[in-house]
Amino acid sequence: MSNFTLFLLDMDGVLIDSRGYREALRDTVDHFALQMGVIPPHLTEDEIVHFEACGMTNEWLSGAFCLVTLLMAVTEQDIAVIRPTLKETIVAVREAELTIDRPDFSGLVAQLFD
Repeated sequence: MSNFTLFLLDMDGVLIDSRGYREALRDTVDHFALQMGVIPPHLTEDEIVHFEACGMTNEWLSGAFCLVTLLMAVTEQDIAVIRPTLKETIVAVREAELTIDRPDFSGLVAQLFD
């Protein structure tokens, strides 16, 4: 049997420490919530761990999932805020000054992926 030396280069550090990825996910979701004029949910560590346990290990997927979840909560109150583009919808939500309860991100992801 041959011996091999393997070098693993962790250029952005997420293999060793995923705090940066998790903070970026929190900041992204909070940014869009603020743009919509709703209280930023500031995802918990447990929610992010649950996303990962359900196979949502990519922030492009989990971030989009959270944004859609926020939009679903908003449209439950006023479907008329939906516009042709995301940007227009965000403006309409902000102008409608809707108040939403914090979505159950873990509960919804469990329904979809568990």
